[in-house]
Amino acid sequence: MGIKEFASTVDSVFDRFKVAKSPLSDWNRPLDELFNDPIVVIHWSAASEEEIPDISPVLKLAAREDMILVNRTLEYMEDDESSTKAPQLSEHLEFEHRP
Repeated sequence: MGIKEFASTVDSVFDRFKVAKSPLSDWNRPLDELFNDPIVVIHWSAASEEEIPDISPVLKLAAREDMILVNRTLEYMEDDESSTKAPQLSEHLEFEHRP
């Protein structure tokens, strides 16, 4: 188990989380280099009226698949004053495979 299982489970099971970067999604790299980059980045976003997703199930899955959370970046995006769009909150979770 590891990177492949973690990335595919996040994509198929957790509807609020999307895999933003994975060595398995970089089709331009040679096959022998695919697993040299053990980083998987997961992203979620929520408009101001949406509930912030609970990341604890993702963290439990990560622990089971030997994926360690190495970086967590929370962003608050607000459009200019003339925009009618609500502010949006997003987060990037960067995991590294450490067997």
